[in-house]
Amino acid sequence: MYIEEGTGEYETCNGCRGKKEVCEYYEESNEYNILLPEEISGGFRYVYEECPPDEDPITFIPQVIGKRNVEYKTRFVDCYNCEGTVEKS
Repeated sequence: MYIEEGTGEYETCNGCRGKKEVCEYYEESNEYNILLPEEISGGFRYVYEECPPDEDPITFIPQVIGKRNVEYKTRFVDCYNCEGTVEKS
């Protein structure tokens, strides 16, 4: 019979440091526009080209065509990387 035993050692998520939630930055005018770290530190948002009507939107890779100023807010969301602090198996 197999019995799983813990090691007694624990590991903590690098993303949330065991808190199970992370701070997320989003654009004030649209809560679904999550900002990249360089956008947050620079106070701008990248602007990407639109997909042409004759291109497949699934395979189209937009290029950055500029930047614009952005106002942002923060919120705490569940960590998408972990279970907090867990015992190593």
